[in-house]
Amino acid sequence: MNDDKLFEKIKQSADSCEMPERLKPEHVEEMVGKKKGKSGRKYIYSIGGAAAAVLVLVIAIQVVPKISSNSSSAEMNMDTSSEMSTSDAGGLHEEVESSTKEQEAETEVSNFTDVFEAAADYNAVLETMQKSQENPYAVYDDALVGEMASEPEEGLSEGLARSYAAADTAAADGGGTSDHSTTNLQVEGVDEGDIVKTDGEYIYIIQNNRRVRIVKVDGAEMEEIGTVKLEKNNNEESVREIYLSDKMLYVITQGYGAGLEQKDSDTYYMDYRAVTNLYTYDMSSPQEPKLLGMVSQDGSYNTSRKVDGYVYLFTSFYPERVLPEIDPMSEEETKVFVPSVNEETIAATDIYLPKRPQGCNYLVISSVNTKNPSEIVDKKAILQDPSQFYITTESIYAQCQNWGVSGDNTSIAKFHFEKGKITGVGAALVPGTITDTFAINEHEGYLRVLTTMWDSNWDEENFVTVLDKEMNKVGEIEGLAKGETIYSARFMGDIGYFVTYRNMDPLFSVDFSNPKEPKILGELKITGFSEYLHFYGEDKLLGIGWETNPDSGERKGLKLSMFDVSNPANVKEIDKTVIKNVDSFPGEYDYKSLLVSPDKNIIGFVTSTWGSMDMGHSYMVFSYEEGKGFANELTYTFASSDYTTNYENARGIYINDTFYLVTSDEVMAFDIKDGYQKVGELER
Repeated sequence: MNDDKLFEKIKQSADSCEMPERLKPEHVEEMVGKKKGKSGRKYIYSIGGAAAAVLVLVIAIQVVPKISSNSSSAEMNMDTSSEMSTSDAGGLHEEVESSTKEQEAETEVSNFTDVFEAAADYNAVLETMQKSQENPYAVYDDALVGEMASEPEEGLSEGLARSYAAADTAAADGGGTSDHSTTNLQVEGVDEGDIVKTDGEYIYIIQNNRRVRIVKVDGAEMEEIGTVKLEKNNNEESVREIYLSDKMLYVITQGYGAGLEQKDSDTYYMDYRAVTNLYTYDMSSPQEPKLLGMVSQDGSYNTSRKVDGYVYLFTSFYPERVLPEIDPMSEEETKVFVPSVNEETIAATDIYLPKRPQGCNYLVISSVNTKNPSEIVDKKAILQDPSQFYITTESIYAQCQNWGVSGDNTSIAKFHFEKGKITGVGAALVPGTITDTFAINEHEGYLRVLTTMWDSNWDEENFVTVLDKEMNKVGEIEGLAKGETIYSARFMGDIGYFVTYRNMDPLFSVDFSNPKEPKILGELKITGFSEYLHFYGEDKLLGIGWETNPDSGERKGLKLSMFDVSNPANVKEIDKTVIKNVDSFPGEYDYKSLLVSPDKNIIGFVTSTWGSMDMGHSYMVFSYEEGKGFANELTYTFASSDYTTNYENARGIYINDTFYLVTSDEVMAFDIKDGYQKVGELER
């Protein structure tokens, strides 16, 4: 078949697929018109098949920013003021309705077994995949979620009967202990991988995704004393993240494997798949790292966590192809469409199938006991591809954004884990999309979820949903801040804070002390909006985001705000500073790039400025003192001519009274006590 005939065949096939009504051009045009003049954010929705490509295009049109920086120079200037703007609960600009009604179809929640079922055999997996292919425009229709089930998955009663530990967001001092900093975490007690780690004596640095540098530091004195190189790194395997604890280094990599299978005399299948590996090294002698074990898992690396001596790996597996139903099925045929962990195909009974098929992609979860680094404790797979994860000290919440008939929604699958064992618990469907990493939080057995929903007319409204430990909805606030989007959130105990934005920045405070009746306590209206919130000592909340023109929405610079939250019903902005001529900062999408330590009084982050010819990057450090406001302690501008280093991935860390600025190729030391004077440098 020549190219023209092939193209025509593809076109005919595409023309035979009916496009969903709300994705047709006339509705897209209407949506774009409604969004004109508003700022936007990027969201990814999973609806499967060809529709995914169409929807990504639609969303891309929707979120083209209508705001721009008025920067005319690469030089950074700061405008500082301490004006206060306050309002009380009576100042809510939209009517808020609190509801504890019976579950409605659009927010139906269900037991795990109402939404997923364990596969009886591999042909059941194939059948689900084929259903997805037959309906490429499948959506998670709000009205089609099953009825509530009265019993959890078999074998879970004991785990659900006991009290769940509280899992608030990471402690206010997310920067670490008094002697050295640690990775900025989402949840206290749940470690996360990063590209730079320190134990207070050595700094471990991923360099160009190929090796891990080991630098011994003592104040201004720095020396590279060793490296960790992958045993069989042939440019097909890259280092993604590392963990460090108790003189053990855990290195997560992603590589690719390929194979060739002959179907018949004229047909061959190429098997090319991503593989994620976890290597464990004994670093008792950093000059001579010792490999203790390694495990592998099919799929592209998504994320991971380390809890109580176990590492949990999450990957996305995309099967090579979908086979017709086969009986009997050979092991080779099974591996074509079923992921493997440690070269062992996942058992059919460990694969959860959605009762509403949405695609052929898998989420693969495995656990590794760090004391037995070559063995898998448990493994599970879901025939679904979640885009976000919230992981506490004993629960996994996998979130998948979907489109329903009445608007977007998020399905949340909950797993319980203990000593590496992973079990499905429950599932829920909430309206809208979780637009911020910190907008989902578990506390005393209840899950609090903040979402923004786009309805069939592409108008936004926001929801607060409370789910119990079995994922039953117990409380809700709906119709909040219509026409605005949630940009950032933070929880502390029974109180939650979140920022929505249109042209002004309302900071809402929510009382969750009665999970069945969450209440809006207050709303603070200020200019601009915060992309990131972090508790900063007692009764203080730090916001980092953008100052904007309240009339046009035009960005005026990067804004640091300090809020007094001693009275959640009357939150006040007590200080702010605006850094002009900044176009972006990685902290708005990567919280691990931020260093925030109230104990050391350090607020550190990377900024980027777009020039006419290239992009400039700087690392900035601020301190804060009540009554005096923010002070810029350090602004280090990286060499703009070095195109080999990704400065957006720079990390700031501290060890005792020395601040280290770390990139993949260099480490710089600054004396904190001496006004952040540069005292040392180590290049590659």
